[in-house]
Amino acid sequence: MQVLSRGFVWLDTGTEEAMSEATEFVKAVEKRTSLKIVCPKEIALRYGWISREQLRLQISNMKGKCFEYLQQIIKL
Repeated sequence: MQVLSRGFVWLDTGTEEAMSEATEFVKAVEKRTSLKIVCPKEIALRYGWISREQLRLQISNMKGKCFEYLQQIIKL
């Protein structure tokens, strides 16, 4: 048995209804915190696996909300 620490949430998505509920939960958390639940490029930057310049190059052809979010991450 694994006990999840504070801030972790287990979302069972085994049914269509559960998947819909999980989607709404993720959307609400992202909206309220202005953070993405999972953003691999952000994680790579935070752990030092890529530099800000490498991230800047990787997103240079992107558009939309993900691009805007990563632009903000680069500025921090």
